[in-house]
Amino acid sequence: MISACRWPAPPAPAPAPAAASHDDTGNKSASCDDDWTKCKDNADLVNNNSEAQIDACQDQVAEQARYGDPKWCSGWFCQKFGKFRVGGDAPKTGVLVLIDGMLQLQNGFGAYAHVTATCIYDLKKKTVIDLAIDQQ
Repeated sequence: MISACRWPAPPAPAPAPAAASHDDTGNKSASCDDDWTKCKDNADLVNNNSEAQIDACQDQVAEQARYGDPKWCSGWFCQKFGKFRVGGDAPKTGVLVLIDGMLQLQNGFGAYAHVTATCIYDLKKKTVIDLAIDQQ
């Protein structure tokens, strides 16, 4: 005779975790979207207020490319200037450092080489201060 197995009841589901907040009150810091000085740190600034800075850095790369157009990483998994200097200094100093390690620039022989572009952007003047391009 085969007896029926009784499995223990499944455990009760865990309570849902609290949503991550951007400030101490639990509200998204809407002011960071409009004013970079209101951002709590570099990550908050980049995640909420960096479109103009990325565009300016991208334009600067295109201007400095000697041979042909830059090849930017394409696809859903990458973003132009998708890295940045961590910490909390950008909202205080007004200087944001953006990094793109997935960029390719053409050399004098027509071949594309992988490079890392480091863009230093002045948030107060809304201009690129410096752009360093290093071959990988």
